[in-house]
Amino acid sequence: MTPFRRFQALYPVFLISITIALCITGLVTWLQTGTGGDFVQRWLKAAAMAVVVMLPMGSLVMVQVGRIVSRWWGHHSELRQRIVFALLMGLSMEALATGMATGANLGLSVEALTQWAHAYVRALPLGLCIGLFMAFVVRPWLQARMLRFGMGPKE
Repeated sequence: MTPFRRFQALYPVFLISITIALCITGLVTWLQTGTGGDFVQRWLKAAAMAVVVMLPMGSLVMVQVGRIVSRWWGHHSELRQRIVFALLMGLSMEALATGMATGANLGLSVEALTQWAHAYVRALPLGLCIGLFMAFVVRPWLQARMLRFGMGPKE
C-alpha cells in the first residue's frame, strides 16, 4: 500500500482526534481558568498538546481496550461489549485530554493534580458521551474503512 493510500485511509483518525482534543480541552480550560482574556491562547496550547499525545496514544488505547473487551466480555452481546468499550474509552481519553489541558494551564504541581481530578470529574459526562460516540459510530466506521482500504486483520 502506498503512503498516500495509507494516509487516505487514516486521515479521519487525525480529524477525530483533533475534534475530541478541542472539545475536551476547551471544557477543561474553561473549568480551570474561566473565559478570561487569554482563554483562546490557553485552550489552543492545551489542544495542541493533547493532539500530540492523543494521536498516538488514542490509537493504542483504542486497540488495547478493544482487546480487553474482547477477552473479558467476548461472551456477552455485541451491545454490552460496545457499552463497556465506550465506558473504558471515555474514561481513558478523558484522563489523557484533561491531563494535557491541566499541564498546559497549570503546569505540574500538587495543586495541578487536584485541579486535574476536579476537572476530570466535572468533564466526565463529555468524555463518556465521546466514548459512546466512538464505540457506536466512529469505531465501526473506521473498521469498515480500514477493510475497504485493505488494512484490516489478516485472516
